[in-house]
Amino acid sequence: MWKLLRMDTLQCLSKQFAAAATAAGVLTPPQLEYLATAATFLCDLVAFSLGGIMVEVEYGDMAGWLLQVARALRDSSVLQQVSRLLLLREDAVAGVAPPPDLWDLPFIFLAIYHNVTVLCRDDDDDDDDALTDAAATEAEAVRATLLEVLHGPCARHTVLVHGVAMLCRADGGPSYGLPARLIVAARPWTRTDSSVPGALVICDHSPRALLVVCQGGMPPTRLGRRIAVLLLLRLGRLAVASTAARAQGAGGASGALGPLLLPPKPPLLLLSREDVLEVTLASISTAWSQLQEALALQPDGWAAAAGAQLWRLVDAAMREGMGANNEQLRWLGSKLSCGLDAVLAKDEPLPPAPPPVFAVALAGGVLPCVERILRRAGEAPFGPEASFAEGLLQDEAISGPFLVALLAYGEPRQAAALVATLGKLLRGFSSSCPAPAVVPTGMPDLVVKCHQQLAHMTSYAVCEWLPPLSRPARQWIAADVALGLGGTWRSQGLGPLVCWLPLLACRALIGGSGAFGAVDEAAAGATGATVAAAGAWWRFILEEVAAVPLLTEALCLCERDDAACSNAFNHLLALGCCGVAAACPEEVLGAGREGVAGAAHAPCADALPCSAQGRFEPARGPAQWRPELLRVLARVLRAGGEGICLEALEALSAHLGAWEAGSGNPSEAWREKGEKCRKRLLAAWGRLQAESPEMAAIAAVLLPPAEARALLRTCPYPACANLAGDSEADLRLQSCAKCAAAAYCCRACQVAHWRAEHREACALLGPGAVRGLSARCCAGPPVPWPCEVEAKGGGS
Repeated sequence: MWKLLRMDTLQCLSKQFAAAATAAGVLTPPQLEYLATAATFLCDLVAFSLGGIMVEVEYGDMAGWLLQVARALRDSSVLQQVSRLLLLREDAVAGVAPPPDLWDLPFIFLAIYHNVTVLCRDDDDDDDDALTDAAATEAEAVRATLLEVLHGPCARHTVLVHGVAMLCRADGGPSYGLPARLIVAARPWTRTDSSVPGALVICDHSPRALLVVCQGGMPPTRLGRRIAVLLLLRLGRLAVASTAARAQGAGGASGALGPLLLPPKPPLLLLSREDVLEVTLASISTAWSQLQEALALQPDGWAAAAGAQLWRLVDAAMREGMGANNEQLRWLGSKLSCGLDAVLAKDEPLPPAPPPVFAVALAGGVLPCVERILRRAGEAPFGPEASFAEGLLQDEAISGPFLVALLAYGEPRQAAALVATLGKLLRGFSSSCPAPAVVPTGMPDLVVKCHQQLAHMTSYAVCEWLPPLSRPARQWIAADVALGLGGTWRSQGLGPLVCWLPLLACRALIGGSGAFGAVDEAAAGATGATVAAAGAWWRFILEEVAAVPLLTEALCLCERDDAACSNAFNHLLALGCCGVAAACPEEVLGAGREGVAGAAHAPCADALPCSAQGRFEPARGPAQWRPELLRVLARVLRAGGEGICLEALEALSAHLGAWEAGSGNPSEAWREKGEKCRKRLLAAWGRLQAESPEMAAIAAVLLPPAEARALLRTCPYPACANLAGDSEADLRLQSCAKCAAAAYCCRACQVAHWRAEHREACALLGPGAVRGLSARCCAGPPVPWPCEVEAKGGGS
């Protein structure tokens, strides 16, 4: 190879092609055969350079080798002369080109263009950090030189001609001004496809070469960017259509493409199986990156329409599968979410209207697309959809803002359906069946800075997501299963729970009568509705989230040397303990257990817990939380430099200690000591909230659970995990024929709910209790469905 380079072989070949171009229209068959041989030799030289890289790596001189090849390709202009000859020849013959055995230059040229691209990419993939300064400089020179070769005007134009001709013959779409005679002359090389009768498979490099030009060969202008995006979308549609055609030819069903494709001209033209995956992944990711640039500079109409088309293409591609592995789909999901941090910056407020990038994604159906993919991921937790969803939603930098923006800007019913689907996924969250991490711990910080359209959706999300996380979190801690999960359970399960508990405690105390000094009745403008809402959240904390036993188990982590909880988690745990103790003192002290005090302290529908109003004197007994564990947590926080909640934590441990010390001794002295500790806790919690005003701000926007859940009528069975269909909003609900208050998604849920609890509720409600329910709550009008009565004699 060195000898060939020193002989200026590439320069000699370039002169031969330049001379042939002067008589492109009258070349004889022997001359064409000679040119094809010369082009084959050129292709072999480039391919040999690519293969020689691995040899040169062993000698540590790869960059120097490639630089010689790159400079020879650039200085000889051989690729420009080949492409010029090809264009002139195809224009001269006007669609009556000689047979391929005498004129295979198009195939060879596209192969050369693709191989040069591989050379450039291979060098770009090298680890420049491991190179010396001189070697890194040389490697950058190789890249710059090869890009000059690829961006030559003749070479780029030739690739575009062949790429557009290939697309026109495949999808019947616009030619962008390319003359019809060139569309015929530049037809792609094809072969028959045995899997699809009557179809032809493109077997040259025109799809990949066109992809290369669109990825980096267009001028960085508005027009260049528009051309690249539109071509990439057509290329991606062709790739997805090829997969769909093969699925149908093999007896599979495929209706995902819909109006994405124009009617093709016969015969059906398909990409090869080898090209489908690369073209699909690269065309989608590259088009999205260039659309982000276009929308950031000036949100033109074409960009908005193209963005909507792209997300419809994403949905179609995921439905068809493409044959991608999990890692590739995870990468695609990350690429699609990449760049959103620029418009949805972490910890920054969302603008009142969606940014252009997000607006086009919503117009293209990103919200129902994400929900459908998550539902399929729930059915196959280790399948391709789960990997794609992981890449799309779990990026640490943007997962919170991306999810919050979907809920904030999406159509309310679609957003509510996504929330409900995520809740069902979390019900199956376990070490063997991991659901996507859809409850970011930083979500409260985002909510307080965002606009009010999130109030309803956030309240609904809290109701749907926190209860299914509570039970497995308690089980994992108690059974020591959590220690083998490498912290995943804590970040995806326990972390969001303890993050929300102090906020929910604040909400439960709004409208109280002196139980919480920082939010008094006058400041909150307490009314009957306010008190009722606070009582509803109080019941939610105790009954659905089971906050007291949850924190009991979480405190046990402080005793484990191998738990290695972070300072942030310990801080949230301390906040949660103090907040729940302030809102639910009797339950924390142990007086709210089943059989102790019973209904004496149970809240009515429109009141706060009686203990908060000072009307209940609990029975003495051991506290739910051991005071020594709280003292251990305080020492851990002090050692980690987290001191903001130490005062409240120490006051809580003193209160619990005083309570236990006075057990069996209900003297006035012990009672006064406990009350003094209680007041100290409330005062410390009030100061803690004053230092963190965002807690009250978040609590103030939370709607009562019943009002939040009215956004979307779903199956009332608490353990429902039905993921059938593409959306929770589309599930057809069937009403209980007796009371019509409950409408179920399937008979299994109806039977389970009847046996668990609905039998008693149905008897209390009576016939036709909710006949006035609005039909808009269901995907369709409820269909009467009689409840099954479990009895020895059967019957329903």
